[in-house]
Parts: sequence; C-alpha cells; structure tokens
Amino acid sequence: MEFRKHILAKNKIINELKEKLDDQKHDKIDGLENSAKITNRSLTRTDGADPTQFDFLQILGIGGFANVFLVQKRGGTDDGRFYAMKVIKKASVIEEDVSQYIMTERNVLEVVGKHPFFTSLHYAFQTDTKLYLVLDYICGGDLLNHSYGRKLSEDVVRFYISETILALEYLHRLGIIHRDVKPENILLDLHGHAVLTDFGLSRMFLPNEWRKTYSRCGTLKYMAPEVIVVSDAGYDMAADWWSLGIVTYKLLTGESPFERQRESETDEEIASRIVTTKLCIPDDLSFHAADFISKLLVKDPRKRLGGGKDDAKELKRHPFLKGINWSDLEQRKILAPLSPKESNDSNLHEEFEENIPAHSPATIPPDCNEIFRGYSYVSPSLCTEYVASDEQFQRTEESCPNSADVSYYQYTCRVDNLEKELSEVKRKQMNYDLEKTKLQSDLRAAIEKMESLEAELIKVKGAQNSYRGEKMRLQRHLTDSKKKNTSLELKLDKANSRWKRYNIKENMMEIDLRAAIQRIQSLEEELNETNCAWKRYNQENRKMKTDLTASTERIESL
Repeated sequence: MEFRKHILAKNKIINELKEKLDDQKHDKIDGLENSAKITNRSLTRTDGADPTQFDFLQILGIGGFANVFLVQKRGGTDDGRFYAMKVIKKASVIEEDVSQYIMTERNVLEVVGKHPFFTSLHYAFQTDTKLYLVLDYICGGDLLNHSYGRKLSEDVVRFYISETILALEYLHRLGIIHRDVKPENILLDLHGHAVLTDFGLSRMFLPNEWRKTYSRCGTLKYMAPEVIVVSDAGYDMAADWWSLGIVTYKLLTGESPFERQRESETDEEIASRIVTTKLCIPDDLSFHAADFISKLLVKDPRKRLGGGKDDAKELKRHPFLKGINWSDLEQRKILAPLSPKESNDSNLHEEFEENIPAHSPATIPPDCNEIFRGYSYVSPSLCTEYVASDEQFQRTEESCPNSADVSYYQYTCRVDNLEKELSEVKRKQMNYDLEKTKLQSDLRAAIEKMESLEAELIKVKGAQNSYRGEKMRLQRHLTDSKKKNTSLELKLDKANSRWKRYNIKENMMEIDLRAAIQRIQSLEEELNETNCAWKRYNQENRKMKTDLTASTERIESL
C-alpha cells in the first residue's frame, strides 16, 4: 500500500509540473528562442546517455533487426569501461510487430538486476530511429563454442547445468519464462561461470496473472512439444526444463536428440520427431545422467521433472546433481571447470583498430513514441551522474540571467528526476508485488500443506483408533489363546500319561508276543516231530499192510 501511495503522489507531482511547463511554453518572455531549443527536444531523448558517448570497436553479432557491438564508454564515472551494446532498428521492430518482445527484454533485464548468472543492464536509451541496450561485455564465449566438435564430461556439464538451473529458478520465481534456453544463450564470463542471456522471447507475467502462454516461439530443436503444438491449455515454466534437457543431451553427446544430420531435413520433420518420437539415449552415459535427461524430456509437462509445484527444486533433488552445494554455487564460490582466457582491456583498442560507425542509416518510423515510451533506463549505480539535484537547480537559477529559461529548465529537470524516481518506485513495486505473490503462493502452499497434514492427521488418528481396536481384539484373542493353550497343555499331560500307559502295555504285549512266538516255535518243532513220527507210522503201516497181504496170499496158497 505504501508503494502505491508513493506512486500516486509522484504521478500527482509530475502532472502538476507538466501543467506548469505547458504554462511556461505559452509565456511571452525574453529568451524565447533559447526556451524553444529546450521545448523542441524529442520525446525519444536519451535521458543521460546517447550513442555519441560510446566508441564502437567491434561487431559481436548480427541479427534481423538488431546488431550487437563491443563499445567503450567515453566520459562519466564509467569512463573507459567496455560494454556490449545491442542496437535495434525501430522500423524493423514495428514492421515485424515484435515491439512487445523488445519491451519485455528491456523490462526483464531491469528486473533481474545484479543476479550473478545474468548480464546486467547499465543503460537503455533511444533515438528517433533506434533502440539501444548497454549490457555487460561477456567475453568468455558461449557453451556452444566450448562444446563444438567434442563432448563435455559429466562433471563439467553438471556444473553449468546447475548454474543455469539457479538462473531459471530465479526467473520463474519472478514469473518469467525464458523460452529460448540453448547453449548459444549460455555465455561464460572471465571466471568461467555461466551467464544466461537473450530475453527477446521471454514472457513476463503480472503478479496475479494466470501463468500460461500460447505463442509458438523459440529455437525449434530446443522447443518443448507443448510449445510446438499449442493447445487451449497453453504452456508454462515447464517448457524451459525441456529446453534444459536438450542442452544437457547436446553437451554430453555432441548431438541433438531429435535432429538428424541431413541437408534435406525440414523443420516439419524435426517438429514431428519432437512431438511423436521416443527418446533414445546413448549407452555410454551414466545411469544418473541418462535418467536426468529422460525425466526432463518427458513429453507430458506435468510429469516432466520440474513440471510440478516445486519447479527447480525437483531438479536439485535428482541424483545426477547430488553433491552440489547450491549456496556456494549461487555465491560463485565454486571454481568453474572451464576458464576462458581473460582479455586485456588495454589491448582491445589495438586489436580492433578499425572503428565502427556509430550511426548507420535507418528509417524514422511514424508514431512510435507511445510504443517505446519508458524505454530509457540508467543503472542506479550510474544514475547520480545524470540526475540534477535541487541544489543544482538553485545554482543554475542564480547563474542564469533569464529567470524564465531557468524556471522552465528547472521544471523540466524536476520532471525528468521524478519520472526516473517513479520508474524506480514502479520497479520496486513490481519486485514487491512479485515477492508478495511469492509469499501468498508460499502461504497458500503452506495452508494446503497444513490442510493436507490435518487430513493426514485425521487418517492417522483413524488408523490409530483402528489400531487400538485391533490391539484390544488381539489381546482378547491372546487371552483366549492362553486359556486354550492351558487346556491343551492339560490335555497334552493326560495324553502323555495315556501314552506312557500305552507304552507299558505295549512293552508287556511285546514280552507276551515274544513268549507266544517262542511257544509257537516250540509247538512247530513238536509238530515237525509229530509229522516225522506220523510219516514213520504210515511207512510202517504200509509195510505191515504189504506183509499182511503177502501173508494172506501165502496162506491162501497153502
């Protein structure tokens, strides 16, 4: 609320001063010609910086409607400092209808500020035909050049992917999707640390805005399936994690997973493979590296690593990044594995002797002032050089004989100062709203977590009650079991007694059986003897019958 009141107060002051300026324009005073020089200033003034304050040394990059130069500052507190200057043609921007991307890039550069893994914006200004962004000069090259023609080791890739994760985590926390994560946009500074650049395709959401977007944009071979085939559901931050998965694959293997090295290959074929083809990972990658890539390159963004509420925290927990000290990494306390050769600033002029013209021809587009209003910016660390104080107004008034000119100039400078202060307050308000949204999101997450824990607690209490009931049932069952056990033990004792009696009887029966067997054996022997006697008797009987027969025959014969 305090920020909003401050902004309203500043707007009121600016409006009052502008009304006074309008009154001054119509006053017929001496020195009108001098005042006219001030009133005719273009709405596209540079507010503290302009191209003439920079020496253009070298072309660093050439694009469709923007070129990047290596420049050196002349004058001011940063005299002699080297910068990278992006020069954008207004006519091309308007013709291509990409002004929203240009303004987003400038706003994102201002918001990310001094984060260790982003390039800092020092100046933004414009002329009638062009827009200018003055950024840190990152001279260590990009990851594409460092990995060209070779595969990087898993330790090197793990380091730079981790730094990029921290950069994307910060962007996502501010409500920004990068949408063009690729090795060419990951630069290395003098110490070899990663610097994420090029926010020309970024999407910045307002604090309370629904965080879904629907534009198909980016570099095709790094685009997520949901970006290529945009549905009514749109896509969100998870698209950046897909791109990071492609970057990881390319750095480790030297190739793109869905691109074939054929001259006749079309964008439609690449897009079709990204959307439909199953990912194939080389066998020479470690298990954790292959798993990390495969989970980042899941076609369903909600099942993708980083696609949940935890965003980057999901990636940080993966075993492939185990052992990373994230606090030390964010503070750049860990030595970078790649150390680009540091350039000697004193020799840059000797290296680039041919001076680049600062003002190349360009068409003045009609009615573009409103489109690019508010584009100008000076870093807070440098803006004291360009902001006039009330004491300076007083000194100017005392030294200038024409009080009307002084008054007009004073009001103009006050408007400039207040507009800059208002811009700074708005930026702080944006950061405050982002932080407030984050805190509200965290609060909602905490409430949801609390509700989830309360529900879980109710389940646990229910389970505890169920456990207690089950415990009592088991105790009763145990008591019954003990009683049954006691009864069974008594029965067992009786059974043992019976068994002993049975054994005694069995032993006695065995003794009687052995005696019976002996008796039988004796009887069998007697029977054998009787049989033998019977046989002898029969033999004698037959002999006696034979003798009797013979005697009878003899008697008859006699």
